[in-house]
Amino acid sequence: MDSDIFERYLLPAGELDYWERIRDNAAPGTFNHGAHEDSTIPLLEAGLVDQVRDGDQIADNMRLVPLPGHTVGQLGVEIDTTDGKLLLCGDALHSPAQVWMPEWTSVFCADKETARETRRSLLRQADGTILLPSHIRHSAGMRIVEGDDGFQPVFIDSA
Repeated sequence: MDSDIFERYLLPAGELDYWERIRDNAAPGTFNHGAHEDSTIPLLEAGLVDQVRDGDQIADNMRLVPLPGHTVGQLGVEIDTTDGKLLLCGDALHSPAQVWMPEWTSVFCADKETARETRRSLLRQADGTILLPSHIRHSAGMRIVEGDDGFQPVFIDSA
């Protein structure tokens, strides 16, 4: 594996394009709480960004998968291990409550209907996969079990 990958930032090309178009059409710092302006622009200007796309293999046993909706170009990282798959799913599952109620969206979702469909698809396909959402608390991750009453999370102890 190339050691330089740890000195780089991988940004989804579709996501970056979206924020750059908004930046071109708005006063800097006035959209998305200024996060693009204060966090992404300096990395771009320093030449530390590699743009990535759905399906890109970023390391051995690690590939990017599309999880749009919360943001336009959100990508997750799927990791194949000898014990199964892990999926760093970012804000596709913004809260564990969305396992029970996948139709719930965050006020920050860019495209609420796409976010709902991405979440439903993620939950349907999660059989055996350990999901690692960004905002899960008091747990290392979760597995999803589908039953007669819908989806249920099985939380994994972080200890």
